[in-house]
Amino acid sequence: MLAILSAQVISISANEINCTNHTYWTYIPNPPLNMGVTWWDAPIFVYVNESGWLPGPFDDRGPLKPEEEGRIIENYTVGVNGPPICMGKGDHCLKMNYQAWLSIVKNESRYHGLYLLSAYSFKSSNSTLNENVSAPYMPPRRVPLVDRLSDWVHWTRCQGEMARVLVNTSWASVIDWSPFGSARGKKGLKNLYWHKEDNTIYSDTINDTIVWHAGGFSPPGPHLNGYPIQKDLWKLMAALRKINAWVGHMVNKSENHSLIFHKDVTRYTRSCMKLPYILLKGPAVWNETQGIIMCKNCSLYTCINSSISFNISTKSLYILRARTGLWLPVNLGREWQESLPMAVLQYLADALKRRKRFVGMLIAAVMGIIAITASTAGLLMLIIIIITCLIVVQRRVKATRRATSQQAAVFSLMLQKLQNKKGEM
Repeated sequence: MLAILSAQVISISANEINCTNHTYWTYIPNPPLNMGVTWWDAPIFVYVNESGWLPGPFDDRGPLKPEEEGRIIENYTVGVNGPPICMGKGDHCLKMNYQAWLSIVKNESRYHGLYLLSAYSFKSSNSTLNENVSAPYMPPRRVPLVDRLSDWVHWTRCQGEMARVLVNTSWASVIDWSPFGSARGKKGLKNLYWHKEDNTIYSDTINDTIVWHAGGFSPPGPHLNGYPIQKDLWKLMAALRKINAWVGHMVNKSENHSLIFHKDVTRYTRSCMKLPYILLKGPAVWNETQGIIMCKNCSLYTCINSSISFNISTKSLYILRARTGLWLPVNLGREWQESLPMAVLQYLADALKRRKRFVGMLIAAVMGIIAITASTAGLLMLIIIIITCLIVVQRRVKATRRATSQQAAVFSLMLQKLQNKKGEM
């Protein structure tokens, strides 16, 4: 008997309540999926723990989950919609080299007080810019003249003479309008040749005044023409090698000039990206046709420093972004906003219009549910829910009867008044 009643309850649920399928778009927040960041995307913030020599933002907390840093993934594939931001190996990737910035302390003599900062950055290509580009609004370049030695590292955005081509892609050229400083002869404007001995670097001696060409303590800003400038990207490169500070002066002997610098301080920095961004390091390859980045034995990082092995001739760095959400189509047998108990209550409320059928189904439903859940630990809770449902239904029945009685009384009163008026006439 109980089995028959149970089958009847199941039949009611399937045939009466869940009679149709409903298709919805379901939002899944923070899914475990990444996608490649492109040159079209918004600027990425890179945080450093070295507040003395590099521009902000600053954060010395390190990776959020250190135990997951550098985890090896044998086969990894992510999608990318456009030209991905890449550094290292690859025709579309930025190449790396050291870049130098010069400051002059004003209170020292003419041929002294030269302070040089060198850090890993982006290398210019020998390609010619074959497209019309618009320069971003930035102040003109100049060599910083500082009053105090403590202020000799003074970062400010400024614009060089022309845009440098960093790399050519199939979409467009990645360019940089920031100045790329170098020591040159004032007349010939030829770069000087440098020599290194231990912790000293010095230039060739030339019969010309030496000037620092394209000066300006401006960070690199690579970007596609017309798209956001990635002004923090170079700090990822700076973290892979040591940062050196040099103190130097100009040597003037019988109108022959040269520059000499001695290494003063060496520092290392750590560069981090915060979620939803992450770094992919390894022999990755971009398949432009399929729009995917494939990599074997790659590692994922949120922070990098000089302790990480990175060979620029065999490996690449790609920037990935975690998807903030994902929409998937889902088929349900009932409306998503209703729980099953609420669906049962709604069905019972609709059945009030057919009282005889409702009473029989209610008894069958109660007995069937009790039979199904008799062996479970939640029987008591289920009975309480059923009793509560019965009370709600009973109240609705009483309310319906009360409303019906009130309507009948009003109708009777109106009929009596009409009859009285007819009698008076």
